[in-house]
Amino acid sequence: KTFAAYMRYFFPFNHRRVRHVCINKSTKAELKKRTKLSSIVFPNYFHYRGMHHLKDDFNKHFREDFDLKKDDIVALAPVRVVPRKDLRTAIKIVGELDKRMDQHVVLVITGFTTDVGKPHERNLRRLAEKHQCDLRFIGDRIKARRYIENGKRFYSVFDTYPYSDLVVYPSTWEGWG
Repeated sequence: KTFAAYMRYFFPFNHRRVRHVCINKSTKAELKKRTKLSSIVFPNYFHYRGMHHLKDDFNKHFREDFDLKKDDIVALAPVRVVPRKDLRTAIKIVGELDKRMDQHVVLVITGFTTDVGKPHERNLRRLAEKHQCDLRFIGDRIKARRYIENGKRFYSVFDTYPYSDLVVYPSTWEGWG
């Protein structure tokens, strides 16, 4: 058998004891259309309408903790540091905005960098320097829940939104299914 035939036969796996899960209705429909397999939807996103992105006594130090000035325009990139999130484009956009605006524009990346992503982060830092983009990687201080440890505040990603002026999310590829 050819590799393509093997893949068609085994993927996605079809067995009475296997249930397929998709991240949204459109991928569920696409899976059904392509393979005739049923699935359930388990959303992979935030329910922004139900979230309260408010300034409060805990997060009021956000700008100060990351050396963001009162008048800085904060461009938030709430993504992990991986190539497919296309932070290179975000850097170019923010660098260009900074040149054209009366106020200073800062790109703040809240996602974490894995060991595998460290070379990518170094490349992004070099690119930011080239495009004169003020870039802040703050993923080491963004956690699932907010807390203080040894006098240092750790924020939830939801704490970042009230202090941001715009969100950049240029992604080159997202999976389906």
